[in-house]
Amino acid sequence: MTGCELGSADLYGIQRTLDDYNRFHDERRSAEWVALFVPDARYIVHDRIYAGHDELWRFLAGRRGGAGKHINGVPLVTSLGEGLCAVEVDYVGYRRAEGAIVVGGTGRYYDRLRRDDDGRWRFVERRIEGVLRTDRDIVEPRTAVFAGRREEG
Repeated sequence: MTGCELGSADLYGIQRTLDDYNRFHDERRSAEWVALFVPDARYIVHDRIYAGHDELWRFLAGRRGGAGKHINGVPLVTSLGEGLCAVEVDYVGYRRAEGAIVVGGTGRYYDRLRRDDDGRWRFVERRIEGVLRTDRDIVEPRTAVFAGRREEG
């Protein structure tokens, strides 16, 4: 294996960072979420740029309340050299709206990650491109009402 190839331990570590990003974000584990980024990371969310841990904390302070759920597709990982990689992965974000769980947004994450001295892969940059939905975009799901029948045995 050359210095530019990623081994299975690296791929597992990268996947773990991607999974932890969603888990920590969705569970409001803010300190753990910020720790997934290097201190001078850039976080680009639909054309808004947050640079460094202080601005990541400001981003967290301004987000909406209520738990959501993010689910990733299969990531495409490309080595950029020893301890550095690029990742592209599609996502779907769900949220609660008027008592229902709805798609809040879809898109793609474009990442650069670095393996730090502790072996943890962290975001150097995460850019999010996608479509967000507002409450006005949400169509209430149809509900079916079934008449309760008691069947005799």
